Amino acid sequence: MGFGTHSEVIGTIALQVGLAACALTLVLTVVIFWVRMSLTITERREKKFQEDWRPIMVQSTETAPEQLPPLARSEWISFLSLWNYFQESLLGGSKQNLNRLARECAMDVAAKKLLETGNIRERLLAILALGHLREKSAWRALRHVVTSSDPVLSLAAARAIVQIDAHAAMPLLVPQICTREEWSPSKVAGILREAGVEVISRPLAAAAMYAAPRTLPRLIRYLNMVPSAIADPVIGQIIQASTDEQVIAACLEAMKDPVHLATIRSFAGHPDWHVRMAAAGALGRLGTDRDGRILVDMLDDNEWWVSRHAAQSLARMPFVTAKKLRRIGDGLKSEPAKRMLNLVIEENESS
Repeated sequence: MGFGTHSEVIGTIALQVGLAACALTLVLTVVIFWVRMSLTITERREKKFQEDWRPIMVQSTETAPEQLPPLARSEWISFLSLWNYFQESLLGGSKQNLNRLARECAMDVAAKKLLETGNIRERLLAILALGHLREKSAWRALRHVVTSSDPVLSLAAARAIVQIDAHAAMPLLVPQICTREEWSPSKVAGILREAGVEVISRPLAAAAMYAAPRTLPRLIRYLNMVPSAIADPVIGQIIQASTDEQVIAACLEAMKDPVHLATIRSFAGHPDWHVRMAAAGALGRLGTDRDGRILVDMLDDNEWWVSRHAAQSLARMPFVTAKKLRRIGDGLKSEPAKRMLNLVIEENESS
């Protein structure tokens, strides 16, 4: 009796497991079918949207369409994706024409709603749209996003407020540039270029004068975008006052005025090789015949990168011809220095 009961229990369990497996398989099949159907429906809707609205947006870059199809709430994201693509691809008056189209479709209102309630992708699309629209009513909300912890949204919002009012954006943007290490330097540079040299020059120069040593190197590199009449006096003061190798190297890399040549020469023998390398680059940009001799001595530097930068800078000097460079190489006594200079000569000849 005990054996029979035990077998029945096992059989019951096996049956239940089998039924559960069948039910799970059925559920998975239904879910997969539903997902595929949803994707198919979404793709068809997106294709239909593109067919309807792409020609309208193309036409809107030149003239206002006579009639617009209705735009459903479910199509906001598709509209903003396509519209932002056109905005990023075009220049001049075409952008203003696209802005009129967006406002006629009430997408300025939609973008503000998405900025407050959307997911990350929706908020990003909304931020991009509000920047292109120069939507001043979104300024307060965008300012809040600029100071948020999300690196993607905050950087997009920084660009948006610059597009809306570059002058008003700088007091908020410059402190963020100083502290936000996660912001892409190339994207920050793009935002500053979009703001314009006349807008960014003095705020960046003023910020560099009082920035902490940790943030100074990053800020000094952006001074490359500032006219030398404004940037170089600031850089000169910083390099004279600093003992931080990274700050000094950044200053040397940013110098544009030959008035700093005496300072640059003084760092050609600095103990830190990053500083010597930056000095070699600066001498190549600004140096005289006297500095050519300094660079020849730097070819024999123990650090490979310093030697290479010295050779490249020597080759870049306007008064050093290819023939003169060969003569300099022939006169070198150090074999490592000679090899480095010959390497750069060969690279220049093959390019």
